Amino acid sequence: MKQFIQCCLCLFTLAQTAPAQNNKEVYKVVDNMPKAPYNMGTYLSNHVQYPQAAIDSGIQGKVYVQFIVETDSSISNVKATRGAELGGGLPAEAERLVREMPKWAPGTQKGVPVRVYFTMPVNFKLEAPEPKTKPDTVIYEKVDDLPSKTYDWNVYIRKNLKYPERSKDMGIQGKVYVRFVVKKDGSIADVSIANPADLPANYTQFAAEAVRVVKSMPPWIPGKLNGVPVDCYFTVPINFRLE
Repeated sequence: MKQFIQCCLCLFTLAQTAPAQNNKEVYKVVDNMPKAPYNMGTYLSNHVQYPQAAIDSGIQGKVYVQFIVETDSSISNVKATRGAELGGGLPAEAERLVREMPKWAPGTQKGVPVRVYFTMPVNFKLEAPEPKTKPDTVIYEKVDDLPSKTYDWNVYIRKNLKYPERSKDMGIQGKVYVRFVVKKDGSIADVSIANPADLPANYTQFAAEAVRVVKSMPPWIPGKLNGVPVDCYFTVPINFRLE
């Protein structure tokens, strides 16, 4: 009987000293949030299997996956939330990537490991398609890194743009858009007015002067695709404003 009472006292003492915690409770915010003890970007890039259905349909985007980091560092209750409507197999692939992640460091509350909800974005981005013609003849509409100027654009325009005298005398002001190609060597080519059909009749002199000043521009830093300089289109606005 005495041993039974001592045993009960021992259990009571353990219960009193153990942290008051419901092991089934899942926290959203804790003192120390769970974290992956490895580079998540490297893990995703090395393990993603882009679904062929998404590739064929050109589907890309971001899927947010919610999951629970358990007290033993395992991952459970994985579910795609935002971005689940993308389809093409992307939500399922995002869930697989998260489900198969190596263990995380669990979150802790008051020094005790607890179960914690976590949401992580998985970004799916298709690589630019290979050009169907010879690279030397391709002019790209979109590139990874846009062309850029090597000088102050406003200073260049202020020094070089000549306001047409007739337009000045008539008090005409306006803006025209000039489209051109920045070649892979930085030179400027194929300069023309963007959307010429929309150009007002009294902007003819503006158009001629805008094309002239763009043709005279110093070389630019070319645009790049996959880290390689390429020919690409670019459009700039030219403002004609009377002081």
